[in-house]
Amino acid sequence: IQQDFLSRPDWSVALERTAMVIAGLIVLFFVGNTMPLLGFMALVAAVVAIGGGSWYAFSEANLLLSPVAPLAGVVLPHFVVSGYKYFTSEANRREVTRQFEHFVAPEVIQDILDDPEQHLTPGGALRDLSIMFLDVRRFSTITEKMSPQEVIEFINDLLTPLTDVILENEGTIDKYMGDAVMAFWNAPRETPDHEMKSVRAILAFDEVMERMNKIFQERGLPLIEIGSGINTGECSVGNMGSRKRLAYSCLGDAVNLAARLEGQTKAYGVKNLIGSKTAAGLRGFAAIEIDNVAVKGRTQPETIFTVAGDETVAADPQYDLVAGAIAGARAAYLEQLWDAAEAAFAGIREMPKIGAFDPAPFADAFLARVAEYRENPPPPDWDGVYVATTK
Repeated sequence: IQQDFLSRPDWSVALERTAMVIAGLIVLFFVGNTMPLLGFMALVAAVVAIGGGSWYAFSEANLLLSPVAPLAGVVLPHFVVSGYKYFTSEANRREVTRQFEHFVAPEVIQDILDDPEQHLTPGGALRDLSIMFLDVRRFSTITEKMSPQEVIEFINDLLTPLTDVILENEGTIDKYMGDAVMAFWNAPRETPDHEMKSVRAILAFDEVMERMNKIFQERGLPLIEIGSGINTGECSVGNMGSRKRLAYSCLGDAVNLAARLEGQTKAYGVKNLIGSKTAAGLRGFAAIEIDNVAVKGRTQPETIFTVAGDETVAADPQYDLVAGAIAGARAAYLEQLWDAAEAAFAGIREMPKIGAFDPAPFADAFLARVAEYRENPPPPDWDGVYVATTK
């Protein structure tokens, strides 16, 4: 009656499609790039702009511009992409949790979940690590009369508290190898002072072993001893293995040296050995330099240390006496003054135990070496490096 009609211009379809494409692309850009808040804000802005624009054209200009197609083109892709990313994100979280739940502390897993790109580098990344190997001594002799089930129970009972110590000190369990454990520090989460934390772990093993030996002796088992070696150096760390099965691990010469140091603890009569780079990262610890050795399979010599204890042991005057006596005995040994070296190591043998270090078996090892060099002197160009013949 008023001749006031709605009109739908020829260009209305083109305008609706253009609005749908532009708004949809903006929303998908934010959602697809893991910016959910910005994506939601863009969605709300698109709904308000399209709906409000359509209503304004209807009420003020008598133009029929449908909001249905543009809104559907924005809302549906948003929820589809958001839903897909949510489910894939949850799947990734479950996979990360499954892969690391038995090998790192829970707070480390949470760090990885919060920022997986920082902590997990596909294919491996170069990083300085402190690598530790731990081994049960005389394992075959201890378990030779056990049934397979008893061996499993023994290993589980022993390695569980040792593993707890590693995790409490922010280490990552790499693998279990029968009676041996490999662990490392500074990956997947970067760990400041990883050298110190790795050494604190091996020192804490003493308390664990004292407690566990009481339990084992009640079962009629002999005294259980472990040896551990730590080395620090650049390694490749990340998911590696085959195309069908990957494991988070590390590779490098520093890893090989750490394994060799653990093996040499028996030869030196000590509970632990650490490499020079690990020792350089310690502050205030009672670390005693004991030799310069070329381990089996390696030509480059390494200055090795044994750690008697933490800052408390380092403050004990007896530690200074022991460390000074060893330095003097080694000086005579390097000068090939065999009589003086023998007397010095004989004196060290009578010194009391300090922390985790027992001077007697260590002195015996060098007394045997001095006796060997008396019979078979080293070559004239000998530089003091001892070439290990066993692993």
